[in-house]
Amino acid sequence: MSRSFSLGSRRVLLAAVASLLLGVSCAVAGASAATTTAGALGLTHFVSLRSSSTGVALRLSCSSTDGQGCSGAIFLTSDETRQGKKVIAVGTRNHRTRVSVRLGQASFSLAAGATATFRVKLDATGFQLLRKLHTFSAWVLANEAMAGTSTPAIFLLHSTVFSEPGHKHK
Repeated sequence: MSRSFSLGSRRVLLAAVASLLLGVSCAVAGASAATTTAGALGLTHFVSLRSSSTGVALRLSCSSTDGQGCSGAIFLTSDETRQGKKVIAVGTRNHRTRVSVRLGQASFSLAAGATATFRVKLDATGFQLLRKLHTFSAWVLANEAMAGTSTPAIFLLHSTVFSEPGHKHK
């Protein structure tokens, strides 16, 4: 069960969700003429996503023609519902009683015209949640570094589910 959002009509939603998940302001690639620079946005493209019990593998391509390449970051985040310090639920839906938690991150860099697979493993917090809850959902968010500004451009927001691997019986 996974949901993927296209950037066409959901740019504002994408920036709002990313801002909530990461706690930073983010621009969406191609969102306005004021944030775009010639050849700076929309160069990194999502190809595929595979999820395992330990993380995700994200295949990306770079369509840069000026030889600069593409770079950015990939994040795994989820929302925890807490009762005091105790975590009682984890998911991707936004509610007032939930706290956003980063479960893993990795940076990427691609040469112009290249395609590569980047792996993001769950960190200690992610493995702790997996051990405790056995399965939970999380957001995979990828952003692209923009030339001349510190605001990243988001090009992927995808929901995925992490589950413990099946136990072997003797």
